[in-house]
Amino acid sequence: MPKQRYLGLIPARAGSKRIPEKNIRLLCGKPLIQYTIEAAQESKVLWKIIVSTDDENIMKIAKDCGADVPFVRPAKLAIDETPTFPVVKHALNFYKENPPDAIVLLQPTSPLRISSDISDAINLFEQSGADTVVGISKYPIKLDTMFKMVKEKPHLTLEIPKNLTPNDCRYRLNGAIYVIKASTILDDDTLFGNKIVGYMMPNSRSVDVDTMEDWRMAELFISGGIKIEER
Repeated sequence: MPKQRYLGLIPARAGSKRIPEKNIRLLCGKPLIQYTIEAAQESKVLWKIIVSTDDENIMKIAKDCGADVPFVRPAKLAIDETPTFPVVKHALNFYKENPPDAIVLLQPTSPLRISSDISDAINLFEQSGADTVVGISKYPIKLDTMFKMVKEKPHLTLEIPKNLTPNDCRYRLNGAIYVIKASTILDDDTLFGNKIVGYMMPNSRSVDVDTMEDWRMAELFISGGIKIEER
């Protein structure tokens, strides 16, 4: 079991222009958000699993799936232009009387992430002494490490554990998982601390559902039309 307390946070606002009601739309018979809730539950390493949302329908489905919805996300934090950081900080501040050691950010648009990705990323977080662990996958073309494009701290570099993958690969943030020290969020006002370590995931578990093309790709993986890589 982890040495620290981890708050699993699933952000799911109502608005979605490209795929209407995306977070609760049925993907192979289940609401999209259910895949993330189930993976979080099956990991058995999270102190609490909460959903941050502004929408009553999402609240109901999240609760039916066994997640907590302890607050309603303010409307100002649920618009298209809202970045992720204030949503995470708002959720963390809700627990200021009994704060967790770290936030595990799990976006519902990554339905192929599995429970062991969550537990393994937390293990990496504890073993590496990272401020932030981020889910990454190989990038198909030769570019500098994609993390260098993070606007708030472009000088930071991403550490790749040598036992996970060759050093000469290129990577992208896949959006599937972030493990972040609470102090990094509250004291440094960022999701990305000074030591950022990449948790390697195969591309088959790194689909980020943003368009209908992504949706159809996720359907193929879930239905068995395309084999999902173990690692």
